[in-house]
Amino acid sequence: MVIKKIWLIVSLSITVVLMGACAQSEAKNSSEEKVYKSIPNDKNSNKNTSEKTYKGETIKQGDLKLTLHSVRETTKGAMEPENDKFIIADITIENTGDKEKHVSVLMNFDMYNNEGDKQEHTVFPQTKGEAEGELPPGGSLNGEIAFDVEEADGYELMFKLLEHPRWISWEINESDL
Repeated sequence: MVIKKIWLIVSLSITVVLMGACAQSEAKNSSEEKVYKSIPNDKNSNKNTSEKTYKGETIKQGDLKLTLHSVRETTKGAMEPENDKFIIADITIENTGDKEKHVSVLMNFDMYNNEGDKQEHTVFPQTKGEAEGELPPGGSLNGEIAFDVEEADGYELMFKLLEHPRWISWEINESDL
């Protein structure tokens, strides 16, 4: 009888933990989508908005200055794209602060098509350098970021420091590719 009670308690505990983990994961996924969907095009609306900029322009967020130099498309890589093509963005990131910063392609960059659909990061096309890593005070890095994208009329490359309250972005039109 005691063994049955122990097994029941253990089973219930595991079930509660698993349900909590699933609910937390689902809440995280839905909040990520809402962050992008809530970004209006009006630059003056509120502090969570994204200011639209374009290829060749520099954006400052916190102690970082980011410049999107160019974008290109290809269908060639170590593997073929799962979607329609790869888009590769050439970025320079400068640390103007006095503390080291860490930049991660997966954590800090996202790309959406003009329908609002998130596009996938990829490592399959050949890129020149990596736009990520430890960035010392006064340092800079230049590299490329690749995404496996669906065909669209336009895209938005977005960047956000984890400690910063808003996204910054570059609008990418078909004519930029």
